[in-house]
Amino acid sequence: MVDLDTLLRESHFVSVHVPLTPETAGMFDATMFGRMRRDAIFVNTARGGVVDQPALAEALRSGTIAGAALDVTSPEPLPTDDPL
Repeated sequence: MVDLDTLLRESHFVSVHVPLTPETAGMFDATMFGRMRRDAIFVNTARGGVVDQPALAEALRSGTIAGAALDVTSPEPLPTDDPL
């Protein structure tokens, strides 16, 4: 087992499986994406509210991370003009 910073820094895939609570709401934000490898793939199968979606869109647009797979979003479905 490693701490979260090490996991983010070293993992090629980061898959999220946490409940949506006050502590996890917006947990994956610009800071977290910035700690990830540039070739990392982010996978969220937890709850949409765990991810700061504008920060994720920017991380993808800027190349901070390589890709994302989302089973859930907030809101669902995403509006057609959403950058994700």
